[in-house]
Amino acid sequence: MLMLVNNTKQTVLADNVECAHTFWRRFLGLMGRTEFPPGHALWLYPCNGVHTMGMRFPIDVVFLDTSFNILSVISRLPPWRFSPIIKDATQVIELPPGRISTTNTTPGDALKILKKPSPEGILKCMENTNPEHFSKGWYFESQFNYFKRADLSTPL
Repeated sequence: MLMLVNNTKQTVLADNVECAHTFWRRFLGLMGRTEFPPGHALWLYPCNGVHTMGMRFPIDVVFLDTSFNILSVISRLPPWRFSPIIKDATQVIELPPGRISTTNTTPGDALKILKKPSPEGILKCMENTNPEHFSKGWYFESQFNYFKRADLSTPL
């Protein structure tokens, strides 16, 4: 499972990211769905514009370049509309309405897609981790579900 993180603001935009990397998957997008639950996102690639035809709810839209930097955002794009084409965008993230504002996501922010480990994987990782690492500055970053080293200047 994939999760989407705003690396600039250190916030999680979605912890369940679906990929739409084929023509038909991008074309269908969210059409026909009755809901777009909080925590979900649709990643369309390649893409530089979207539509909300056949949709029953508004969406937030984030346009990204190849480096995952935000070029433009649209809050609450209503059903049955077309977004503008963003010239330098190569990919688009669709989010539930209001997610852009609640995370204060803005153009210029850098996003990151992470592979989200399963709860079983996290426990196994913690069991197999050398306890001495924790005394040397390693800690578990629960917000993003991965281990992080606090001070990279200290050798292990």
